[in-house]
Amino acid sequence: MHKPLINGCVTAGSGENPSPMKCAAVCGRGNGMCFSRRQSLSRTTGSHRLPGAACWALLPGVASRCLFFSLLGASCTVLDYSTLQLESEKVVAEREGYAIEIVQADMTKPFPFEGESFDCIFHPVSNCYVEEVEPVWHECFRVLKPGGVLLAGVDNGINYLFKEDSAALTRPLPFNPLRDEELYRTSVENGDGIQFSHTTEEQLRPLLRTGFRLLDLYEDTNGYGVLEAYRVPTFLAFLAQKP
Repeated sequence: MHKPLINGCVTAGSGENPSPMKCAAVCGRGNGMCFSRRQSLSRTTGSHRLPGAACWALLPGVASRCLFFSLLGASCTVLDYSTLQLESEKVVAEREGYAIEIVQADMTKPFPFEGESFDCIFHPVSNCYVEEVEPVWHECFRVLKPGGVLLAGVDNGINYLFKEDSAALTRPLPFNPLRDEELYRTSVENGDGIQFSHTTEEQLRPLLRTGFRLLDLYEDTNGYGVLEAYRVPTFLAFLAQKP
């Protein structure tokens, strides 16, 4: 099973506790949050407007992400279902000296926030852990202020066609363990969690139906393995705005 990667780190509840050196590296990146190993959306994120902004990291996966926004003057909230991840967020925030609001919740449920609460939502690759994408985009739209932005990374589903060490097609799409008992069993045994494939259409059409304006996007590869050797795009990062 391919783990969802962004910038070389597992991105959903990994509980990674970045070292001070790694945090220093984040500080040195300038006004651009990296979604992948190749590039960032730095010129279009509006990071110059972050001082005083309310930013929310939705399943951030790596604790130093909130550090980045805090350094730019934003007030940060992080939501995750993983206790391990949230403990890591607290440890890094206390060590690096920035304030953060920590919320434990299930992103498949209505978000525990009032409408129009945030200026910016940062959402690294984690839709692969939900069966239905549209409710997530609907809730993001609800809690964003008018003019607010959603920065998101998503998997386009191609990884789920293959085994990590093979370029041969091995599974049909969609990848859905809830509809396949054997797939569910192997996913649990391998410690992969319950993941779901979503094509680019399945990611972006619900986003547009919800009301978001798509402002920018790019594709990227795994950064490792057979599909990387063939330069097959497997991820999409995009910037969307609530009108």
